[in-house]
This record gives sequence, C-alpha cells and structure tokens, in this order.
Amino acid sequence: MKKIMLTIITYILQVNVVVTMVLYYHLKKEFEGRSDVNGHLVEKPTLKDKVYGIILTGVYSVLVVLFNTIYKEVALILSEL
Repeated sequence: MKKIMLTIITYILQVNVVVTMVLYYHLKKEFEGRSDVNGHLVEKPTLKDKVYGIILTGVYSVLVVLFNTIYKEVALILSEL
C-alpha cells in the first residue's frame, strides 16, 4: 500500500512540474512587450512588467526545484522498498 501511495505522489509531482511550466509560459507572456504578427516589437515592456517578470521567474524556479527535490526523495524511498 505504501508503494502505491508513493508512486501516486511521484506522478502528482511530475504533473505539478508540467502545470507549473505551462502556467509560467502563459503568465510570462503578460509581462513581455507586445509584438505584431511579423514579430516586430510594437510596445516595450514597462519597468513594472520587467520586475514582475523577474519575480515570476524566481518563483517558477523555486517551485520547480522544490517539486524535483521532493520527487527525488520520494523516488529514493520508493527504490528502497
């Protein structure tokens, strides 16, 4: 039973990383400059947008490292069973 629970936890952690990546991608788009269809920069990001983008990147990095660290620990416990 413990092995099944740990396996489920590892899958949940993997899904969390993917969801975090998708959310980061979509949220990061909000803080970038606006481009036209050809990819030319139409509107530069403001200083506030740049700061929010840096904070978002920091939070994203911490979350991914946290999920991966927990995943490694759970996988190590799972391999010992």
